[in-house]
Amino acid sequence: MIQIRTTMFETNSSSCHVFVYDPKSEAKVPKTVTLIPKSDESILQILFNDYYGWYRPEREFEDDYIGGFLNSLLAIGVKEVKCSDENVVKLFELYKEKGNYYCSNKKGLIQALFNESTKFTTMEDFEVCQEAVDKEFGKGYKYLSIRLS
Repeated sequence: MIQIRTTMFETNSSSCHVFVYDPKSEAKVPKTVTLIPKSDESILQILFNDYYGWYRPEREFEDDYIGGFLNSLLAIGVKEVKCSDENVVKLFELYKEKGNYYCSNKKGLIQALFNESTKFTTMEDFEVCQEAVDKEFGKGYKYLSIRLS
């Protein structure tokens, strides 16, 4: 691999986290969620940490990664966030005050995060499609995919 910038590890990775769920199963959004840095103990924590790994507190509203995730939580009905990193809580509160919450796929995010049937896998972005999900998990599942970089 050719190194373009010094002191920076670069890849052309196209990995996606894929959250696969049964759309017939009910998912309920809790009013309060606890976000745990560096945890992979639940789907919520995995997705949170996909964004948290890129988080820089000094960016506040310029931060596309964690800010977009927090804004999406507000859009689906989460009212309070608890986190050991107070900067995350502060940023959530700033987004709450700002209003104008947006999530392009509310139903999919709710199902992916809070459906008890949700399963998790990693795929290359060019592989992610309904056919690949059907092949790995069986027919009838839907999915939400997040590109990691």
